[in-house]
Amino acid sequence: MGAWGAGSFENDDAADWVSALEEADGSKFLAKTLKRAVGDGELDAETAACAVAAAEVVAGLKQAPRASLPVEVEDWIAAHVGRHEKDLSSLALEALDRVRHDSELQDLWEEQGPQDWSAALDDLEERLRR
Repeated sequence: MGAWGAGSFENDDAADWVSALEEADGSKFLAKTLKRAVGDGELDAETAACAVAAAEVVAGLKQAPRASLPVEVEDWIAAHVGRHEKDLSSLALEALDRVRHDSELQDLWEEQGPQDWSAALDDLEERLRR
């Protein structure tokens, strides 16, 4: 994982995921990403980073986006808000819990000092609970 910041989209894996999001038509792509993080087995850094990005999009669809999102994500949310039949907040929160406590991404951030990353996840969780 190439990271340049603690934010949800400030790593190479999330940036690649955004490219795939642009091609997605609906919440099934978000659900699939989040379910991968919740599933059994080891949670690698790439899957975890993508789950965090997907959780940010879920928060945006709930009208609780972070202060600054990549333009591509803002555009996708604007085109899809109100079109989703199911709120994915619970799944997103479950995925974030696993990312935070049982993932390779968490291990990597522990090595670097997790304060900023942990604060970013706290903020995301709070927005998902609204």
